[in-house]
Amino acid sequence: MAIKAKLDKRRVSLETGTIERFGPLAGGKIPVWLFVIDPGHLHVFSQEEIGKRVDLKIFANADFLGLNTRQERKRLGALRLRLIRSDIDPKKRRLAIPDEAFDACSEYLDRSCVWLEQSPQLDIFTATYKQKALALPASEVFPESLPEDEDEDEEKK
Repeated sequence: MAIKAKLDKRRVSLETGTIERFGPLAGGKIPVWLFVIDPGHLHVFSQEEIGKRVDLKIFANADFLGLNTRQERKRLGALRLRLIRSDIDPKKRRLAIPDEAFDACSEYLDRSCVWLEQSPQLDIFTATYKQKALALPASEVFPESLPEDEDEDEEKK
């Protein structure tokens, strides 16, 4: 379940167990990546997790004009709009959420808090996203009727 968390200087507090999944508690800042799943919903990836999915050297240094096809340019452009560099300060137990993350999520109403889901992964939800999710009528979230249990059907016979 997502818990509301206040931001202080664009940083939000994390549980110790969450930080340990991204790197050691001793040492400097831990690099992480925020990936925009939906406008207002971010997933946090470790440097290692992103490195398995994306060649970060190419991502950081690629020149659009140097790419061979239009499809490659579109893919790189889309990825750059959805992948945002950040860090966790393990000493202060805080994750930085840069303005670019709020901009990418079209969050203009309230940047003072977010909702965190810290188990089993780390997901971030903005105020506008949460408001939209809560405003949906139940008919848009749940099916009109639930399928009947096969065991009940057999018992009725």
